[in-house]
Amino acid sequence: MYSLNSNYTDKGTTMSKPFTILSAAAFAFLFAACMAADAVPAVQPGAGGPMAAVEPVYESWAGKVVVVPVHGTIIGEPLSEMPKQVMTALDKADEDGADLVVLEIDSPGGEVGICDTMSKKIFETKTPTIALVLHKAVSGGAMLASAAKEIVMTRSARMGDIQPMQTSLTGTSGQMDERTAEKIEVDIRTILKVYAEGRGRPPAVFASMVSRDITLYQVTFDNGVT
Repeated sequence: MYSLNSNYTDKGTTMSKPFTILSAAAFAFLFAACMAADAVPAVQPGAGGPMAAVEPVYESWAGKVVVVPVHGTIIGEPLSEMPKQVMTALDKADEDGADLVVLEIDSPGGEVGICDTMSKKIFETKTPTIALVLHKAVSGGAMLASAAKEIVMTRSARMGDIQPMQTSLTGTSGQMDERTAEKIEVDIRTILKVYAEGRGRPPAVFASMVSRDITLYQVTFDNGVT
């Protein structure tokens, strides 16, 4: 099984531009603004701990801000229902006519195929999306954040390190062979390039998160900021 789980190397784990960085006060203001805009949770906690099922919220989301938690390792059923819940929430937001979906991301990554499917769903949803990175959106978490219309990070948050790793069923991880790694990296770089260009962000920033042999020296934005 191939996963996008961060090994927390120095390269690519901390990004600031072109993302919005919030101070604690500004973050509190944004969250308060979301609540003032009649924000609703996409799911309600269920009993039995963090891996337990959660109950979906069935009320109409028309004209509302929907907060969707994306916390922890991104893996599919039967180990976790979170990916299904996120994609169901995006569908409901589109169907009901929600004003905004806030993806509250705090994740070290997850399985490649699931992260790919979820990120495409985020990119293609009609409802405006904000990836709100609380602490970390690394590896597969960064892939999801890159698909959102806007990326907002707290000042101490980090994002990046999307290099694929090979993970066994027991949870141990390691480097895959060079040929396989390159094939997967090319595919991921292509996906992220589409997201970056579609969202008006520099593709090179995201390419450097995927491949260790890509070094990013400087990025110049349209407003002249480097």
